[in-house]
Amino acid sequence: LMIPLLIYFAVEMKKWGRLLATGSAAGAFFLLWQSSSRVSWLAFFVSVLMTIFVFFKRKQILLWLLLLFAASLLTALVSGQKEIILRIDDFLVNWHTEERIYLWSDTIDMLRQGTLTQWLFGRGIGSFRYYFISYEGLAAEHINMLYTFPHNILLQLVFENGLIGLSIISGLLITYGVYLWRSTRKAVAGRARNLYLLNFVVFWIIFLHTSLTHSLYSKYICYSLSMTLGISRVKFYRDGYSFSISKYLSRKPS
Repeated sequence: LMIPLLIYFAVEMKKWGRLLATGSAAGAFFLLWQSSSRVSWLAFFVSVLMTIFVFFKRKQILLWLLLLFAASLLTALVSGQKEIILRIDDFLVNWHTEERIYLWSDTIDMLRQGTLTQWLFGRGIGSFRYYFISYEGLAAEHINMLYTFPHNILLQLVFENGLIGLSIISGLLITYGVYLWRSTRKAVAGRARNLYLLNFVVFWIIFLHTSLTHSLYSKYICYSLSMTLGISRVKFYRDGYSFSISKYLSRKPS
């Protein structure tokens, strides 16, 4: 999460501030590769690649992809290429024994045992822990640990809020994502566009990472998404735009 912020400051600041932010971003990128968190890798690279392909032109896409590949290759060589390859190989070979796979399988089995009412309206926010503690499944057999949420936002929504809750909350999140996308597309080049790009990539990093590591209703998701939404709305209205659900975005007359 710190890497996009540091890159933004490296672009916007001057002289020693830019040098400090650039060095800090390089250090954070090195620590990301050193991390054993595959979810962090997934969230960062998917969000960055999606931002590159959505908002940049062909020549810019090629340039950013080359920069990302060069930075990744250099970092891999410095931090130890063999260790990174071993971690990737371990995931490809042993993915089916991951804790989340056991947990997701148990959650799907519990959903299958649910009634029509539970499928439609769910079992209530925070109810997963009470059902899971009495369920004897793969997680209980292989992990023997109490989980309070399924580490998957989609499964959590269906289990606790039902298909109706899934539709409502998914609609809100999609609208939020569209809002960030449209606001970035509308912004002109310069600091405004850079800030919108920062919010877009930070939003997806937070969403992808926390959707597999935290509960949907945890402060890690709610606070972070509120921050990106608040910054985007304030900046967008200051730039003279408005947002509506029906038309998404329209320019206000000056």
